[in-house]
Amino acid sequence: AERARQSADVVAQRHARLLDHAPICVIAFDGHGTITSINRPGEQMLWYQAHELVGRIPYSALHEPGELAARARALSAELGQPVSPGFEALIAKPRLGLVDEHTWHYIRKGGSTLPVQLTLLPLSDPGGDAGKRHGQSGQSGQSRQDGAGGYLAIAHDLTERRRADAYIDHLAHHDTLTGLPNRDYLSGRADALLQAIGARNGRVALLLIDLDQFKRINDSLGHHVGDDVLRTMADRLRAAVRRADLAARMDGDEFAVVLSDIADDSEAELAAAKIVARLSEELRLGGVRLRVVPSIGMALFPNDGNTVADLLQAADAALHAAKQGGRGQVRRFSPDMKEASLARFTIEGLLRRALAEQEFTLRYQPLVDTASQRIVGVETLISWHTPERGAMQPAQFIPIAEQCGLIVPISEWVLATACREIQTLRMRTGVDLEVAVNISPPHLQQEDFPALVDRCLRESGLPARNLAIEVTEGILIEGTPQTIDAFRGIRALGVGLSIDDFGTGYSGLSYLTRLPINKLKIDRSFVANLAEGDGNGEDRAVVAAIIALGHQLRLQVVAEGVETADQFRFLREQGCDAVQGFLFGAGVPLAELIERCERGVAVQAV
Repeated sequence: AERARQSADVVAQRHARLLDHAPICVIAFDGHGTITSINRPGEQMLWYQAHELVGRIPYSALHEPGELAARARALSAELGQPVSPGFEALIAKPRLGLVDEHTWHYIRKGGSTLPVQLTLLPLSDPGGDAGKRHGQSGQSGQSRQDGAGGYLAIAHDLTERRRADAYIDHLAHHDTLTGLPNRDYLSGRADALLQAIGARNGRVALLLIDLDQFKRINDSLGHHVGDDVLRTMADRLRAAVRRADLAARMDGDEFAVVLSDIADDSEAELAAAKIVARLSEELRLGGVRLRVVPSIGMALFPNDGNTVADLLQAADAALHAAKQGGRGQVRRFSPDMKEASLARFTIEGLLRRALAEQEFTLRYQPLVDTASQRIVGVETLISWHTPERGAMQPAQFIPIAEQCGLIVPISEWVLATACREIQTLRMRTGVDLEVAVNISPPHLQQEDFPALVDRCLRESGLPARNLAIEVTEGILIEGTPQTIDAFRGIRALGVGLSIDDFGTGYSGLSYLTRLPINKLKIDRSFVANLAEGDGNGEDRAVVAAIIALGHQLRLQVVAEGVETADQFRFLREQGCDAVQGFLFGAGVPLAELIERCERGVAVQAV
C-alpha cells in the first residue's frame, strides 16, 4: 500500500510539473464554484497569485456577466431545459458528463480581459460511482455527474491568434502599399452607410480620383518612385478628408472617398476642390520634383444612385468626363454622362466582336514625292463598318480601345494585315511602296514589339525597307528605357521609324538626336494655313523651320493634310520631301490601290 501511495505521489508530481510548464491555464473548482487550484501559467495569464484565488474567489467571478447570460440562453436552447445565468451556465454540460468547449473572456486582476478557448469538463469523484469506467457495475452508459469531484477548466490564450486573425483581416480589407482600405472594404462600409443615412433622408457623396499621367512616372522614373508617389498621395488624401469620411485605394492610381452626411452639393464640391489642391502640391522624391494632378468624378446619394454599385458607375462616368476635359478637373455626374458611358461600354463590346470576326478593313492613303510627283508610299488607315452603327471613324473607337486594353491586339492585326496586303501589291504590280503603320504607345512599350514586327515581315515576305512604324510625338517626352529599346530594335530590323503629328506635342528637341528616327511628319494643323493670304505668317514660319530642322538632322520630312495646290507649292519650295492629303487622294481599299498602281504611280502635275 505504501509503495502504491508513493507511486501515486510520483505521478501526481509529474502531472503538477507538466501543468506548471504547459502554456495553458488550468483551474480546478468544486461543485460550489470555489477555486481549488491553478497552475503557474494560469497565474501568469490572469495576473493573480494562487493564494489570491484558491478558496477566496468563485470561478464564475473570472467571467463577464454578459457572456454568462448569453451562454445560458444558448445552452437553454441546446439542452432543452432552462439554464440560469451565472455559475450554472459554466457547469450545465459538464454536470451531465459532457465536455463543454467555448470561447470566453477571462477577467484578469485589474479588470482587463483575456480571450481564451475554454474546455470545461467534470472531475471524477474517486470514492463514488462517478469514477467508475463504462462497462463496470453500476449505472451503464454515460453517467450523470453531481459535481462531487469538482470541475476542470483548461484555457488556451487566444491573444496571438486574435492578433493574427486581425492582421489577416486587415490585409484582406486594406491595400498593402498605402495602408488605405481597399475596394471591398469601401463597398461594405459604404453600403451600411447608405442604409443608415438613407433612413434619415441624409446625403452621401462618392468621389473617384485618378492621378493624371501617372503611368509616365512609373515608366520614366521606375515603379519604386511610382510607389512612393502613391504612398504620398494616400497620406495627403487622409489629411484632406474629415475623420468621419472614408478614403480608399481602388486599384492602380485610382482612389475613392465617401463623404458622409453632407448638407448639399456645394459641400461635396468644396471637399473635392480641397482634395485637388492638396494632391496637386509639388513633391520631391529621389531628388526629382514632381507635381501629380488628380481628376475627380463625383456622384451623390440618393440623386445619382441608391446603391454603391450605382454610385460607382455614375462616379466613373463623371471621372471619364473630367479626364476628357483636361487635367485637375472635377465633374459631377449628369444623365448624359451615363449615356456616354453606356455608349463606350457598347462600343467596347462591338470592338471585341470585331476582333473575333475580322470586321476591320484597311485603307491606304498615297504618299507623294514632291520632286517627282510620284506615289512612293502609303499610310495605313483602319476602317470599321458595323451592322448596328454603320461606319465608325477611328476617332470614335480608338480612344475606347486604348482605355479597355484592346488597342494592342487591334494594332497587331493592322500591322500583320498591312504587311501582307502591301506585299501582295508588290507581287502583283512590281511597284515598290513603303507602308506606314501607326502604332499606339502602349503597344510600342510591349517588350516583344520588335519581335512582333520581325514576325510580321517574315510571315508576309515584305522587305523591312518597305515598312515604317509611325508613333505620335507625345511618346518622345516619355523617353522610357522600353521606348528607346523598342526604337532601336525596330531600326535594327531595317524598318523605318517616323514621328507623326510633329509640332503639336511638348517633346524636347534633344530626343530627335537621341532616338533612331528617320522621318518627321508635320501635323496637318500647320499645313491648313499655308495658302497664300494674310494672317498665316506664323504657320508658314513654323513649317519652314521644321523642314530645315529635319534636314539638318538628316531626316526626311513629310507634310500631312495637303489639300490645295498652294499648300503643295509652298512645301515644295521649302524642300519638303513628301506630302499626303486629299489633293492626291483619300484612303482607298487594297484593290483600288492595286488598280491605281497598275495604271502608274505618277500623279497629276501640280
